Amino acid sequence: MKSIFKLALCLSLLSGCTKNSGPLLDNGAPSIAIFAPTIGAILTPGQPFPLRVSLTELQEIHFYRVVLHSPSTGFDVTLKNEHLDAVNFEIDEMVTMPNLQPGAYKLEVIANDHNGNSNKASVEVILE
Repeated sequence: MKSIFKLALCLSLLSGCTKNSGPLLDNGAPSIAIFAPTIGAILTPGQPFPLRVSLTELQEIHFYRVVLHSPSTGFDVTLKNEHLDAVNFEIDEMVTMPNLQPGAYKLEVIANDHNGNSNKASVEVILE
């Protein structure tokens, strides 16, 4: 009788246990919304301009970069490069435009998460 009781007790304890399946795999890339500068904004070399960007991610953003790209020369200038571990992150600051030649440039924001998912968004700006 003791054996049956012990067996029943063990079975009831085991059936009540649940195994943690671990963290969910995140297959989605971070979301990026650029609010400023706007498309076609006219910026002045050497002068500050507003940079407003919203980054969101299901788990955590690993890092982001803000790059100014010249389509005519292929030259890139990194304006910001930051490591962070956040689900939501807001950039809202004044950034000084580098002294570059006048012309059309692409301001691009790139974000990666801890699962290797990457996304980018861009706006074209004009340097005068």
